[in-house]
Amino acid sequence: MKKRIILLLFMVLAIPLVYAETYSKQDALNWLSNETKGDESVEEVSMGLVALNSNGFRVDAPLTVFLQKNLDSNCFPKGSCDVKGTSFGLFALGKLNQDTKNIEVWLNGSLKDAYVGKWLVQITSGGQGTCTLKKDGKEISVSVNGNEELVLDGKKIGNWIDVGRDLGNVDVTGIVGVNCPTIGSNVIISLIRQKNTNEFIISKEVQGSSANLKIDNACYGLNGCDAESSFYAAWALNSLNKEVNGVSYLEDSASDNPLYNAILAKLTNKERFYSTLANKQGINGDFGNNVFVTSMAVDALKGNAAYQNNVTKALLWLQSRQVRDSVATNGSLDGSE
Repeated sequence: MKKRIILLLFMVLAIPLVYAETYSKQDALNWLSNETKGDESVEEVSMGLVALNSNGFRVDAPLTVFLQKNLDSNCFPKGSCDVKGTSFGLFALGKLNQDTKNIEVWLNGSLKDAYVGKWLVQITSGGQGTCTLKKDGKEISVSVNGNEELVLDGKKIGNWIDVGRDLGNVDVTGIVGVNCPTIGSNVIISLIRQKNTNEFIISKEVQGSSANLKIDNACYGLNGCDAESSFYAAWALNSLNKEVNGVSYLEDSASDNPLYNAILAKLTNKERFYSTLANKQGINGDFGNNVFVTSMAVDALKGNAAYQNNVTKALLWLQSRQVRDSVATNGSLDGSE
């Protein structure tokens, strides 16, 4: 049974917005408690454990079974590890206050290099002076003079520093330190990602004379970049307030996928991901007629006041999916089998 859908359903149904006469949270929890033994798939047992624990159920027995099944493994499922399974395992064990350091090391070991465009540093100021930029031990100095072109080694280089050209390529991730101590006030340091000839995205903007700029060329995958793996890794890490890499790759890969936009909305809090997500809602309130995706969508949209009507519609649809016509599945959700 696909019990992984239950966790986020419980999270969003805790919001006192709508009530369905036939819906019983307690019946759903009782069903989940009876079904969660600890030997299910990583996704199922992970979500089941957290759902039960967050609602006051003891999970010692199924947690022990799960840990024994994956004994001495820093990734999941043991023997055939993948990024998605490890992300679910990390999420659950982190929420249950287990030690996840080695799991995080394994997950970060699956980071790969993704080409997401050129990285440019722009320095704007009404004054003049010198700025130093450092990356991986290499340091350069550029002259800044108001709106004129930057000067590097006596040559004009345009309006920005090309990180790859002037400081060297960044594999996966890296930090560019910028320091402009002599320019004076009103300095703006910007990190810009050039996706193509005509598309420029401001990744970070700092008002001040110094900044540390993160170059993020990362993605997750066992054999190169994999979108699904990258989104689940980002979701798990962000849920545990851990550093997330690969955001640029995720933004380029999301398209109009509701699950991916839900993850990015929570991760970045950018309006375009909320609006894209909301536009994918069905007339009945669902997102793709999928309980898990709809639950993820509600969990994202509930954090933005502009989309509370979408949340209400989705909650009503979710509550309507509870099964009542079978003793064996009473309390579960339609689509959870």
